[in-house]
Amino acid sequence: MSGYYVSIEGIDGAGTTTQARLLADIFCSSYSVYLTREPSDGDVGRLVRRYIVEKKDIPEEAMALLFAADRLTNYHCSIKPMRDSHALVISDRCVLSSLVYQQHTLHHLESSNWIAEINRFMIWPDLVVLIDIDAQTACERRQARALAMGHTLEEDRYEVMTLQHQLVQAYQKLIFTLPCATMLVDGALPKEVIAQQIAQKISTLLK
Repeated sequence: MSGYYVSIEGIDGAGTTTQARLLADIFCSSYSVYLTREPSDGDVGRLVRRYIVEKKDIPEEAMALLFAADRLTNYHCSIKPMRDSHALVISDRCVLSSLVYQQHTLHHLESSNWIAEINRFMIWPDLVVLIDIDAQTACERRQARALAMGHTLEEDRYEVMTLQHQLVQAYQKLIFTLPCATMLVDGALPKEVIAQQIAQKISTLLK
């Protein structure tokens, strides 16, 4: 098998992390699987995660640049080498997240063009899967996850409900305009069912 790069996308609480892990478990017995995420676990990615959680007073333009820097570094240092070695790369998010999120957190008329420009050296995945779910259900999932961990939900920089509603619409608008294979799945389905649907799609494309 030649290397293959898959990204799982969706709003906060859609289940992107869960699906990425389930897919890694499904394919690990048949393929060399590399699991990654955005922001990454690299130096820049950890900084981005801290800024998101702590809601640092950082301009959104700076956040967009940090996301782009982390993404490109992770691609060249991790994703590309694994893909070149014929691995199945599964990523929790990709450049689509920036096109969706920063487009709605930056308020310049040319923001979408600028976001595309700072990410223009990034390679698109072979397949982008959107887990489509409404903002309220996603919020309830985040609340349930927080309670299961023994604390109340504290919204991070991007988990504001008004923004999340906008992001749902943005994802639905952009998913079928991408320069790669795409798939939309119903995020209200049981997680095991979603994983099997995505796995079937990946298996078809790998043939």
